[in-house]
Amino acid sequence: MKTFNSIMWILGTIYHLWTVIIAFKTGILAGIVTLVLPAISEIYWFFVTLGDNAVYTTLAIVFTIGAIVYKALGSNNS
Repeated sequence: MKTFNSIMWILGTIYHLWTVIIAFKTGILAGIVTLVLPAISEIYWFFVTLGDNAVYTTLAIVFTIGAIVYKALGSNNS
């Protein structure tokens, strides 16, 4: 489980940096807000890029499902 946690943390960080890059392409203020409010920003940028960036949207869905599975398995092991 520790390996899965490490992989999700690393991939989540990469995904968030990708979100920040998308936000900075829109504007400096958007990039700063995305850095400060990651969870809200991930949701916002998911819907903004829904029709434009299929890879980003797919990764958002995969990471969300992965996080839900991790939390569900982690809570059962406690």
